[in-house]
Amino acid sequence: MPNEAQVTDLENEIAELRRTNDEIRQQVGGQGVGAVDPEDTAAALTNIEENEAVLGTLELRLANLKADAE
Repeated sequence: MPNEAQVTDLENEIAELRRTNDEIRQQVGGQGVGAVDPEDTAAALTNIEENEAVLGTLELRLANLKADAE
């Protein structure tokens, strides 16, 4: 049976990863000034993809914890 702290920790971790992805997207999308290094852009997009995969795992774990609590 999951405890409330586990659920809260997962929710916080998910929220933080979403904020991180939003910040990266803003940085990539907001680079209208000057030349943009394609390698930096590719690295940022890869980081977003990796974070999305982790988010999927965390969201599944959170759903399972909540289901176990019911």
